[in-house]
Amino acid sequence: MPVIRFFFISIVLFFSSLSLSGQNYYFKQISLKENLSQSNVRAICMDYRGLLWIGTNYGLNRYDGYKLRQYYHQKEDPCSISSDNIFFIEEDSLRNLWIGTRTSLMRYDRENDRFLALEGDLSQLSFRSSVVLKDQIVFLRNDRLLIFRYDTKTFQTILFRGATNNLNMALQGVMLDDQTLLIGARWKGLFTCNIRNGEVKRCNFHEEDNVVSLCRDHNGNLWITSYGKGVSCYTPQGKLLKTYNTRNSSLNNDVVLDMTVTRQGDLWIGTDGGGVNILHMEKQAFSRMEHRPEDDYSIPASAISKLYEDRQGNVWIGTVRGGLLGFKEIFMRSFSNSYPDSKYGLSEQTASCFHEQPGFIWIGTDGGGINKYDPQSNLFTHYQSTSYQKVYSLTDYSENDLLVSFYREGLYIFNKQSGALREFLIPSYIRERIKTGWMGSTVKKIDDTEIILLNDSEVI
Repeated sequence: MPVIRFFFISIVLFFSSLSLSGQNYYFKQISLKENLSQSNVRAICMDYRGLLWIGTNYGLNRYDGYKLRQYYHQKEDPCSISSDNIFFIEEDSLRNLWIGTRTSLMRYDRENDRFLALEGDLSQLSFRSSVVLKDQIVFLRNDRLLIFRYDTKTFQTILFRGATNNLNMALQGVMLDDQTLLIGARWKGLFTCNIRNGEVKRCNFHEEDNVVSLCRDHNGNLWITSYGKGVSCYTPQGKLLKTYNTRNSSLNNDVVLDMTVTRQGDLWIGTDGGGVNILHMEKQAFSRMEHRPEDDYSIPASAISKLYEDRQGNVWIGTVRGGLLGFKEIFMRSFSNSYPDSKYGLSEQTASCFHEQPGFIWIGTDGGGINKYDPQSNLFTHYQSTSYQKVYSLTDYSENDLLVSFYREGLYIFNKQSGALREFLIPSYIRERIKTGWMGSTVKKIDDTEIILLNDSEVI
């Protein structure tokens, strides 16, 4: 007869975790508590060395996985960053790290840990965003493009001309082909620009003016959002495929501030108040991460300003007032104890045993009684009838009941539906040995006529 050994499971929360559409993630928050310079994150970039650069409204930060270092503008130091207001951070194919600030564009000198301004008149120009290409990097501002060519390591300025010579606020751009850049301009709308001659044309699709964010998916389709209008998907030729908003889908907020398509092909959507909505392309279904005050495992902020996926597939989320959140997909989940009667965690952080049945996992805790966990909803049920009990063992007794061994209390039958307890009658000498703590009982039902009690020294 095999002996079922007693084991002890300690479930401790090292990182907060949550589950979305069958995928589990843990997230780590980097906030003012970790010395982030400011809680409004606007720019994120991981360089080839694995250092994470974080731009805020007040200062630039570098995170090495253990600690943060801050960079601020210093009037007396020309090699400090030119402004504390960071617009974007980008690493090009030559591993140059570029920082766009409110006042200028700068390059980071890694060897000397300093920031270098551009030469001449270019040092006085600020740029709003960038697009990395295989042979060059393109910087955007309201009236021109600035192109840095890798082969010659020189800059070329391309002034806008045509439909407009001032896009007011050129926020983001994506390439449509080798020479056509699609630009989303806040307050002005959607334009194409020939990066060779600067010719700008108003797009004949997506007529909304207030373009906030745009990106391309793995099929080449365009995803565009205008303020308060949800998200629209177009073919590369401009044919509308689908619009997602709160009226026709489970998108929970129409104010979208940023989007990115991950290497898995999912569209992550950052909203102003609804957290992150994830459109799973293959399923055409949404899942979401949002702040819920009653849920200790929910994300700590719902206003999302920036989304970024690094080389390892981790997704970093910049929030408006909650700092930076880093997400990594995992294949296990961890839970800790929560406040009484919370459905989002265990009733006690130490789990002593568990029993699995189709659709549920029954968990015995060391002082919090019995918990039922639903893997589909990631919710827990606590049972008041077992509160403060130390559960030594539990197993199926019948279709509707569990057989439970409580430390120093004896054996009980637990009803799965009602949570009611009734004592399971056993010989008095065995019950006394259990209640005095002389033995703990791991209980196992063999059949309708045989139940085994095990401890370290004997089988009864």
